[in-house]
Formats: sequence, structure tokens, C-alpha cells
Amino acid sequence: MLWVVPETVGGISSYSKLLWPAVRAKWKELGNATSAELYVGVSINDIRRLTPDIVHIQHEFGVFGRKVPPMYSFPKWVRKLRRELPEAQIVATAHRVIGPEFRYPLKGHGWQLPLRWTANNVMMPYLRRVWNEETWGGLDGVIVHSRTQADTVKEVCERVHVIPHFVPELTGVSNDFSRLFPAVKEERPIMLLFGFISHSKGHDIAVKAIARMKREAVLVFAGTPRTKSDEAFLEHCFRLATKMDVRQRVITTGYVQDAQIASIYRNATIVIAPFRESSGSGSLAFGLASGKPVLASDISLNREIFDREPGCLALFESDNPDKHAEEASRLLDDPSTCENIVAAAKRYAESNSPSRIAERHVAFYSELV
Repeated sequence: MLWVVPETVGGISSYSKLLWPAVRAKWKELGNATSAELYVGVSINDIRRLTPDIVHIQHEFGVFGRKVPPMYSFPKWVRKLRRELPEAQIVATAHRVIGPEFRYPLKGHGWQLPLRWTANNVMMPYLRRVWNEETWGGLDGVIVHSRTQADTVKEVCERVHVIPHFVPELTGVSNDFSRLFPAVKEERPIMLLFGFISHSKGHDIAVKAIARMKREAVLVFAGTPRTKSDEAFLEHCFRLATKMDVRQRVITTGYVQDAQIASIYRNATIVIAPFRESSGSGSLAFGLASGKPVLASDISLNREIFDREPGCLALFESDNPDKHAEEASRLLDDPSTCENIVAAAKRYAESNSPSRIAERHVAFYSELV
């Protein structure tokens, strides 16, 4: 059994590095002591030389080229892998599923507006076929993080398992606050938004929210843009913060190394996840492990997490800065509510530990063989 990890740095890489040891250990318990490997890269020649019976790909559209054809390479790559390994079972974890409701957002995208309008109104049937039928239909099985994603994938792939994103164990905490947040005064509460900076993560919503709050909280973007359009979005957030007179309270850390993740979270007052969309965010999983209350938008995947362990998140109406500000203020003023959220998050973390999630992966592989 071979895990294929198509990036060396980023969310998919971190996910794989943290979960792989538990998966390998559970696979070994079945008597497969030397038959599990992790491979970083997408070289089909290398994969063929390893002669796996099961190839498990950690899939994200952005790591197989851009998601827009012809720059999206995954379907062609899988077809070639099939030719080289005709007997192998080829499966994937879908770190993002693009459902039938997806539309390119138009507001705030300037010169891209005509292209996005055309994609939404002319190209969408073709794009959906590429993103779903051609992506998942060529596989023997798919793991998704949420039941809300499963129906889309089941339309084109017979074997679909819902396995939630695991909650990691955060270790190696540093108390060197000034090094992590050099521009932050410790007496101010810190609202932490972790991960790559993008429109879908709702960084601009968070900026509008702190401008509406009476308490002078500091907003920390712990991450960096991944694409040129994300860089433009970050500049938009900075201009928005300047316009709303909160620019001095919006701080970016740049890329966060794996060894710094625990400290970044533990130095926060509350963790926020104002996502417009998500397919299973590692940043939210880290928040649930952090011992800090998490405030998240009420998109379907976040509600599903809440339903698994009621109270493990505080929720606010998605894409609503007023509600975001209201709920954040409530948490900052109510320690007992925060304690209840943290206690429920701990229960969620225990139920979805790397070991528990690894067991479900191994059950999935056992079906294949």
C-alpha cells in the first residue's frame, strides 16, 4: 500500500505527515509489516518501480496543476498510472469536492469578472464533468471528509467512505510570544485565522468583523498567499483594513513551519474560521486540538462537525461580518462559554484522533483487497 503525496510543503503535506504514522501502524497490525510506504511526488515511473497493490493519492486540485482544464492534469495522470499498474487498486482522499452548487464568485474580482461570468453561465457543465466524473470516476474508491460531499462523488464512483479529518496532537509549544507575534501587545486578545490566505477562507470577513467590535482585538493571519490572485486578495484585505481604520491590528506571520503550529495556536485567545467554503480544513482541526475556543461560519461542513459533537464550535452566520463580530465579542467576554466549547472540542478530538481515523482507513483498504 503506497500513499502518494503530491506536494512537499502545504496543507496536504502536513496532513499526510501527521496521519501517515498512525495509518502505517494500523496496517502493520494486520501483518503487513513492510508493505506500506509514503511517496512524496507524482512520478509514475517511481510509483511503478514500487509495485504497490493499493495506490492512495492525497488529492487536491491545486497540486495537480490549476483546476481549470487544460492545466488540470489529474485525470490524464491517473489514466497513465492505470496503464503502468493495471492490477493495482487506485484510490484517493478528496481534500476538496466541487459540488453542484459551486459558482465562481464575481464580487471583488475586477478584470476576471467576464471570465468568471462565462465560466458560470457557459462552461460549468463541462467543468463539473472534469471536476467530478473525470476526477473521481476513474478511481476504485474515494475518501471524503464530510457526508455533504459524499453524494456528489457517489454519482461517479461506487465505493465512497466518509472519514472525517483527524484532529492532531499539538506538541512542542513555545512561550516566546514576541518572536511569534512581534507586533502584538500581549494585553490585547488575539483572533487567529490559520492557513493559506484566500477568498474562500474569508479573511476579508474577519477584517470587517474586528472593525465592528468594541474591544480592540488583534487579527492574526497565520499564513501566506499561495497564488497571484491570493496575493491580490491579501492586498484587498489590507486596503479594507486601512479604510476601516484597523490596519495596525491586522498582522500576517508569513508561512508557518510545522514546528511553529502548536505555538501559534496556543498564543491565540480565540481561533476563527470564517470560511465561505471548505472541504475539510486542517486549520479547523488544529483549532479543535488547541485548547482554545473556535468560532466558525455555519457552512455545511462546519455544522456537520458541530453535529458530531454538539458545542465543540461556536457558529455564526456565514459571510456576515456583523454576526461574526457579535459572536467573537461574546466569546471574549464569556470565559465559561469558552470553557464549555473547549471541553466539547476535546471530546471531538478524542473521537477523531489520528489512531481512530487510521483504523477507518485500514478498514477501507481491507475492502479493496
